[in-house]
Amino acid sequence: MARFTDIERAAELQAAKTALEAWRALTREAKQTAFRGKMNGGRVVTDRIDGYIKPFGVAAAANTVLKCQILGPNAPSITGGTAGVQKETATEMVGLIIAALGSRARTTVNGLTTPPAGTEVWTAIAANKFKFAKVLLKNKDATGTQQTSRFTNISYTSYPSQSVSAPFGQEAGSAIETFEAASTAIKGNAGLNTWVTAANTTRSLKVIPQLTSLS
Repeated sequence: MARFTDIERAAELQAAKTALEAWRALTREAKQTAFRGKMNGGRVVTDRIDGYIKPFGVAAAANTVLKCQILGPNAPSITGGTAGVQKETATEMVGLIIAALGSRARTTVNGLTTPPAGTEVWTAIAANKFKFAKVLLKNKDATGTQQTSRFTNISYTSYPSQSVSAPFGQEAGSAIETFEAASTAIKGNAGLNTWVTAANTTRSLKVIPQLTSLS
């Protein structure tokens, strides 16, 4: 049996149904155009450069690294949204992650741009198949903005967000570093902590374990 509240919304729901049917009748191109118009949060497109990561689980003396795409220092772009504050925040996120990771994602290994013969392993596994540990920083709009559903024309509150992620491995040094130790150091980074806990914001920091082993 329908509730009184449902019955009282009959006219509203009928209008929403009509709007939904109109949406479903649109061509694929028209739907894609409408979808792009609603991406008010924007997608962060970060700069990526060639870099080298020493996977977790590899002995310090093994001198094993993998070549992959790491987070670059250039300012990111925002697609599908607006620039201004969003791009400024995304650029700040990139700088904070690079500073926090340090030599865990590097552009050189021991100061070298090419490996000494027989001592470095640069492509032990194809980088696109190796699941590196990853840090993920996310910034979500804390207040929200009113939007109208492209499906039903019903109003709702949208909370757009931007996120930046980067792969990482062991820190450069003579001693082996575990993922747990690296995770603790990253989460304890002063710059990241200040950014995440800033007043009147909804921000988060997540560290994801490495999912592939070289052994």
